[in-house]
Amino acid sequence: MTNIGDTFTTGQRAPVSGVYEYVRHTQAFSCAPSAAERRIPLSRGEVFPPHRSCQSGVVWRLAEYA
Repeated sequence: MTNIGDTFTTGQRAPVSGVYEYVRHTQAFSCAPSAAERRIPLSRGEVFPPHRSCQSGVVWRLAEYA
């Protein structure tokens, strides 16, 4: 079961539909996400994206179920 607060990385598939929050980059990068990039809606099965501005890997956290 997937719980609020569980984390996932770029390239994984979303286990549940919901809103996911940016946690951090998977490697050290100097780019920072804008407010619009910090929360993303994903449907179950969609792939977690990289950071939109710098295309680097990101850790995402499930914030709420959809």
